[in-house]
Amino acid sequence: MKQKTGKSKFKRGLAVTTAALCMISSLGIFGASANNYKDTDEICHVGGYAWTWTKPARLKTDYTSSYQKCVSSNVTYSSWVYGSAISSPQNLSQMTAHPTNPKNGTITPSYTFSTGTTRYMINYVKENNLPYAGMMFWTGSTKTGSTHILWSPDSV
Repeated sequence: MKQKTGKSKFKRGLAVTTAALCMISSLGIFGASANNYKDTDEICHVGGYAWTWTKPARLKTDYTSSYQKCVSSNVTYSSWVYGSAISSPQNLSQMTAHPTNPKNGTITPSYTFSTGTTRYMINYVKENNLPYAGMMFWTGSTKTGSTHILWSPDSV
């Protein structure tokens, strides 16, 4: 019988270790990193020439767009992503209402919503080192109403 060399023992051990790690990871023993993309179901008051926003804001964990779906609304409204250093901003001084791209000054865009509209919303919250993101609303008219949304700070 031929005796195994140290090199072949190493290769066999490496193969067994690799196979074991693959089996363990497929069982979920190692923690997986998941972004904060679970939807928040929220009903918000909008309109009357006043900005309103989601409370609380949620942790923004990556550089992806944010997500908003208008389930139903009795007014058409504009919405964009705001950033904040705190999770529950109570006034505009506690948030960055229009985060800008620090590289080129591009402002976070606003999007128009009505019942059934879904948008993946570009924002620069993470680029401004703000840990929390939320949705800001504006109708730009005297019309006020209520909107039912699903939203997430991270889209992936």
